[in-house]
Amino acid sequence: MRLNVQAWVAPHLKEAYGEAWGRELAALDTPPPVDLRVNRLKATPDEARAALAREGVETEPMALAPDGLRLKRR
Repeated sequence: MRLNVQAWVAPHLKEAYGEAWGRELAALDTPPPVDLRVNRLKATPDEARAALAREGVETEPMALAPDGLRLKRR
C-alpha cells in the first residue's frame, strides 16, 4: 500500500504506533465529513434538509447537534 507521507516521518510513525502505523496513517488521510449548521432564524433543520434534497444534496441529521446536518457524500 502506498501512503502519503514524507520518507523521514515513516520511522517515527512506526515507532509510535507499531504495527498499526499504516492504519493510523490511512485514517489521517481520510477526508472528514462535511457538517452544516442550520440558522434557525431562516429555517428549521427539517426545512433545510428538504430544500437541500430538492437540489440533490443528501444529508442526515446529527445526533449531538440539533441544528446540524451532515452531508452523505461530498
